[in-house]
Amino acid sequence: MAELNPSIAASLASEIYDVQDNDAFQLFLARGIFSKKISHKSKLTATVGGRLINKAKDGFGLCAMGDGAKHKGDAFFIFRGTTMANNKADVISDARIGTQFSKTGTQVHIGFNEVFKSMLQEIRQFIKDNSGELKGMIHCVGHSLGGAVATLAADWLKSNTGRTVKLYTFGQPRTGLALFNWKLTSKLTAGNIHRVFHSTDPVPMVPIFPYLHSPTPGDGHYIHSENKIISGEAHKMAGYIKSVKNMSWTGLQRRAPVFNHEQAIVELLESKVGLNPENPKTWAWLDAALIFVIKKVVGNAISLIHSGIVGIHTLADRIAWILEKGIHLAESVSYYVKLFIKKIMQVLGMRPVEDSKKLTRSFLQGLLRMLIHRSHELAKKAFRNL
Repeated sequence: MAELNPSIAASLASEIYDVQDNDAFQLFLARGIFSKKISHKSKLTATVGGRLINKAKDGFGLCAMGDGAKHKGDAFFIFRGTTMANNKADVISDARIGTQFSKTGTQVHIGFNEVFKSMLQEIRQFIKDNSGELKGMIHCVGHSLGGAVATLAADWLKSNTGRTVKLYTFGQPRTGLALFNWKLTSKLTAGNIHRVFHSTDPVPMVPIFPYLHSPTPGDGHYIHSENKIISGEAHKMAGYIKSVKNMSWTGLQRRAPVFNHEQAIVELLESKVGLNPENPKTWAWLDAALIFVIKKVVGNAISLIHSGIVGIHTLADRIAWILEKGIHLAESVSYYVKLFIKKIMQVLGMRPVEDSKKLTRSFLQGLLRMLIHRSHELAKKAFRNL
């Protein structure tokens, strides 16, 4: 019973994409870390896409018992990431913004959760069939969409087995709201959550707030990247495999969110510096600035934004309502709200609106929908280049 090192975790996250190719998948199953018994392995099939649009069933992952000196008695749950197969059904799952309650009772991304739920019966059956031999730890692994699903699986497996659960993800998008991430970090502990991300990978930047990363407060394993966001190169598993080669988890630095100090947020709000949407720091700052501004308006009632979010329109409406309210509050609040709106317009390539009367709720709703759309377009470019 041992933790996977970064290289092995990365190779598993990469090779699980072969789940669609039977011959290649059989070679994957022949790895020495997996049990040789047929009953100890199960291919997972997921439903991806929308409720009606591009709905498809697809090979998505693997359940397997471990073997060898290090992993006998362990269990592995490995999930593939987004592909362009099935008429881009995966992309529909990625784009289903909004929340629903996870199987453990906290709000998570509806698209990711629907994919996970479609495999839950198979996962339950695997646990039941192998309960007598599952004496070690559980390893949940995934890249991209697979990382989000692995996160939901880790949450459910910890709650339903009581075993030590190790989570390893690469280029993972944000999976849930604040309470989900807080509870996941508490259950697994931060040391058991290995979220690896390149600095210019656009996928970990979406969806924007109120979605957050685990472990709380977002301290993933940060790897500097010189690749451009729009190229999508930083999201490829080949790059992650190269980045973690011969590394240990302690050797991969953990990094807190870049703009986690109010002064840094205020300085950029007040600056004349332009914001480039192709710079990853822009999206990190926008997230931090949005939280900062919302707190200015609603104070400790920031949880208002986490309730009742069911889709992209509701998300934009809720934030727009808060921003509109902030515009009409005291100067100490409205000052920052107006600066933030100007920065959003700058990112979108729009001329700033000087007349506050024009900053209506409907105008702000449209602005926020455009911002959400722009962030997801960057991620979709990365998927197209996989």
